Order: sequence, then structure tokens, then C-alpha cells
Amino acid sequence: MPRYLVTVSASVWRERVRLAPAERDPFVEAALTHALAAVRVGVRAADGRPLAPCHPARARELLRAGRATLVSRSPPVIELRGSDAEAPRPPVGGPHR
Repeated sequence: MPRYLVTVSASVWRERVRLAPAERDPFVEAALTHALAAVRVGVRAADGRPLAPCHPARARELLRAGRATLVSRSPPVIELRGSDAEAPRPPVGGPHR
């Protein structure tokens, strides 16, 4: 499937939300779904277990520093190396204590 850059203004986005799902353009919906899904990068520990996803900028930092390897481009997934995989991470969701 070819990839296209889709720019959506705030007014168009608000109008899209008001439409019933049957009235929405399937091509635009597929492009928006793909764009929204790519906002986070999947993260795996060195042993392959899934961790909390991270922002693409954080994933690039880890890759440049050699602390992670790229496993998949689509969907984007990185795998942490060595001791980074064992580092504690904050819980996902919920109130912070």
C-alpha cells in the first residue's frame, strides 16, 4: 500500500468527528488511523517481553546511543540492549505517587 502525507486542519478534524462512520472516506480514515498509530514506538526488553511504548524521539535517542536496536519499521518496534531492559520504568496510567 503506498504511503501519502496527509495534513488535516483542526476544522476538518472537527467535521470528521461529527460524521457518522459510514459517511467517512475510507482512504482518509485509513491514513489517519495509520498516522495516529505511529505516534508511539513499541519497546521490547532484551529477552523479548513487551514494555511500555515510547515517543518516537525517545526511540531515536536510544538508537543513536546504541542502547536499542530496530526490530521493525512498520509497525515501529525497538528492542533494548543489556541492562536498559532491566531498568525500572514508571507505571503506565493511573495517578502518580
